[in-house]
Amino acid sequence: STVLVLGFGDLGRNFARRAHLLGARVLAVRRRPGEKPDWLEGQGGAEMLEEWLPLADAVVLCLPANASTRHILSAGRIALLKKEAVVLNAGRGSAVDTEALCRALYDGRIGGAALDVTDPEPLPPGIPSGTRRTPSSRLTFPAC
Repeated sequence: STVLVLGFGDLGRNFARRAHLLGARVLAVRRRPGEKPDWLEGQGGAEMLEEWLPLADAVVLCLPANASTRHILSAGRIALLKKEAVVLNAGRGSAVDTEALCRALYDGRIGGAALDVTDPEPLPPGIPSGTRRTPSSRLTFPAC
């Protein structure tokens, strides 16, 4: 399987390394160029997202909150994901367009999501916290 990690700081690098050790092909998007570890299949900037998102079985966000990361996983980019893809966000909630992600989940356009953080927090009343099964996927939010 292919894991796409957005954010290659301590958290992203450690997640990516573990995914590799479990047998995944790992691609990493990072803000600044740096030395590519031998075990990493590919490394690039945000300009690689449109090429790499359709390849990903899992998209892992480990990003800080700033203007360049806000909704980096936008509705248009979510639409590029495989139907079976899973989104994991361990960074900041603002990196994901939560409304677009929920629509994709409820419409069965992606396989699932596990979000440690959301934007907004707490979630609005229309989006329940906890684990919820949608018609074709699983959505896990933090308990608020």
